[in-house]
Amino acid sequence: MRKAELIDRIVKGAGLSRKKAALALDALLVAVRGSLAGNEALRIPGLGTFKVAQRELGRVLTREPAGRCRFRLHVCRSLLLRRR
Repeated sequence: MRKAELIDRIVKGAGLSRKKAALALDALLVAVRGSLAGNEALRIPGLGTFKVAQRELGRVLTREPAGRCRFRLHVCRSLLLRRR
């Protein structure tokens, strides 16, 4: 689903104008980004818990598709969702 489609659903569900729905969605996304950037868990009842996980350098080893050489990937962060 794209952002415009999500705004349309907010307009229909909450009865807001399109402009107010877009502002509300933007405010929500800024709050979510800020929470996850600060390594805080984000709990949404009925959906689950979002948190940022970091993979260590030594545990990530991959291979070139042709299989000629192996190399280590950089430390990366990924978003996890745990449903409860």
